[in-house]
Amino acid sequence: MFTLLKVPKIYANGGICHLREDGSLTKELFSEDADLISELDDDVYAFFIIEAENEDVVKYNRFQHRLFAPGFNENDIYLSSNEVAEMCHLLLKIAAPLPKNIENLLRDKLTVFFSDVIQFESNGFNSSSVWENYEWILKYIGKNVNSYVPQSTIDNFINLLSSKHEIEQIERISKSTFIDISLESIELYLKAKEELDYTVAMVKEFLSSCYNTNIGKKNVTSSMFVLENTPCGKVKICVKIEQDNFVVLISMDNKNYSKTVIDISGQCQDIFNS
Repeated sequence: MFTLLKVPKIYANGGICHLREDGSLTKELFSEDADLISELDDDVYAFFIIEAENEDVVKYNRFQHRLFAPGFNENDIYLSSNEVAEMCHLLLKIAAPLPKNIENLLRDKLTVFFSDVIQFESNGFNSSSVWENYEWILKYIGKNVNSYVPQSTIDNFINLLSSKHEIEQIERISKSTFIDISLESIELYLKAKEELDYTVAMVKEFLSSCYNTNIGKKNVTSSMFVLENTPCGKVKICVKIEQDNFVVLISMDNKNYSKTVIDISGQCQDIFNS
């Protein structure tokens, strides 16, 4: 598999040891081996596209770490997509060609990305955030993601988002002209969207009955409710006030499949402003 290593140039000057799991040396890398040396600001970094095995490590200065995080590591997937995008942006800024192994890097990084989904939760990013980092690169080189990832893998990814009712993510990703989605996956998305719309309507109706007086609205600081048996499974509703605005979050169990949290404040303002 191919991956991207970004290290301060000062460490690359002294040499970076690429080691197998048993400690044997695969290759020693120096600054002159880098695919890019970024010198556009005070922090100078060296970028290396490396072909490695799953348990390989790199050692430089006093540092040693694995090249690949174990399993589907959401934080690693997001951070590595930032670094790939950063490298390509810098190369474009200095009018330099993309590295010869960029195709291999994209193939392997995109394959991992599409193997599972990332929900916002407390991460501050999700799958669509990662997709944005790769989409502009695909646009720049003029290739569809299907050139790197099988259609079945892409469809499974979209279907998984549908099962979690991550409608906004699907809509952000599928609007791209650099990804193809099968008709069957589109149909599952439409069904999931209908379920979510109906669930939000049930939540709004419930909240309208709870906050149908100005006295009730003024007394709200934070409230929790539960609706059973919605099209999206059991839904927990959190209503709170932030900076004098009502915030409504719903947490859905997707029929015991997984938890999804969605902010529906914008769709509920008519309840609290009436």
